[in-house]
Amino acid sequence: MAERYRPGITVSVLDGAGQVVSRSSDAIRDRVINFTYQDNDQKADRATLSLMNRDLALFEQGDDVLGGTELEISWGYPGAFAPPRKVIIKRITGGEMLQVEALAESVQLHRETKSREFVGLSRSKVVEQIATEAGYVGAFADIEDTEEIYEIITQNNETDAALLARLAAREGFLFYVDDTGLHWHRRRFDAAPSHILEWRGGDAGNVESFAVESNLIRRVGRVKVRSRDALAKTDIEATADNDTAERDTLGDVREVLAISPETQTERRYKVNATDVVRPSSASTEKRAVREAQARFRRAERETVQLRMRVIGDPTIRAKSIVEVRGLTAMFDGPYYVREAMHQIDASGGYRVDLKLIRDAKGKLAQQTLTEQQGGDRNRQEAQQPGTVTRRETVDPEHPHDETRGRIEYVRSGQVVGYEDPEALSSVPGGGR
Repeated sequence: MAERYRPGITVSVLDGAGQVVSRSSDAIRDRVINFTYQDNDQKADRATLSLMNRDLALFEQGDDVLGGTELEISWGYPGAFAPPRKVIIKRITGGEMLQVEALAESVQLHRETKSREFVGLSRSKVVEQIATEAGYVGAFADIEDTEEIYEIITQNNETDAALLARLAAREGFLFYVDDTGLHWHRRRFDAAPSHILEWRGGDAGNVESFAVESNLIRRVGRVKVRSRDALAKTDIEATADNDTAERDTLGDVREVLAISPETQTERRYKVNATDVVRPSSASTEKRAVREAQARFRRAERETVQLRMRVIGDPTIRAKSIVEVRGLTAMFDGPYYVREAMHQIDASGGYRVDLKLIRDAKGKLAQQTLTEQQGGDRNRQEAQQPGTVTRRETVDPEHPHDETRGRIEYVRSGQVVGYEDPEALSSVPGGGR
């Protein structure tokens, strides 16, 4: 990691073809008061810039500064910038202080409503078709296969983004678009931790503060879905629990009770509650089982929730795995990053606010009635910083045009910079 001094940002205005119109950092240098980039696994990424405009000069700059509809933004330290993110300007407000808000490229799929039918396809094949229509193909379409074929899948006055999000929710998957392409898959709990976040209760370590936000007493023990086959006039029921749900897991142990909520008799049972029963439209037992497992995974993954503030690091991303250390055996271990909010302000401060989740506690120090967490446990070691290597990439929108590529710098499989962005960096300051 580069030395943590003078964090800054780069902002480039892009034209309709995705080409750089202006490296607007020169125009807004010394005007940036605050910068925030919210990287979230459930919502479109959001960038916010606060620009000092007391002399109203930005109103006179024209399209060369902020008039374009698409921006390319990067941030970090000299020698260690985040990979550039393309965002679409949503609105510009203010006067002497301008607020520029922009959303990730996935909003492009949320502009036009459509009504159509997909016949004889699986959900993943529908996603592949929509991704291809949007220009995300090959390595830029990360789509997990779903085997089951449906007679018909309808898009009824929905945007493509809304349809992809709905299909993802049915499978317990994620849908998002970032600088690496379009993603539609389950959360990758099996990935090796990309960062070590260490709390030492003082100035040492990179964790400044943390808080446990989850209810550690309550958690889902079992999920049932119930449906009705109208033609056969029979009930359909499927169940998923710790022993039957197929998934990757992060925690070690689950607390259990000695009383069954069904019979009130003593036996080993998951403490944290409780059976969750949901109605379903599943027309077959196989579909009911798939839905029950998806619902169980979705309910279980937030058993432990941490909110944490760490020293600024442009390589920390949402939808990745990090390892937490120094919070006792109960909370140490791997976590999934639900949100990473990067914040750079005029004082020169750079912090990242994180929302972390995982599906079970760590190894408890005290003697309690417990059982091992099921699923395929993630036991991979956190990656240590390695040598930075240089590689050439292609433009996902023009994969066959070599002139549109860029140079990226990679450490331990993670992109940590591109070209020479620090030479064009704007450092948040006090304005004019």
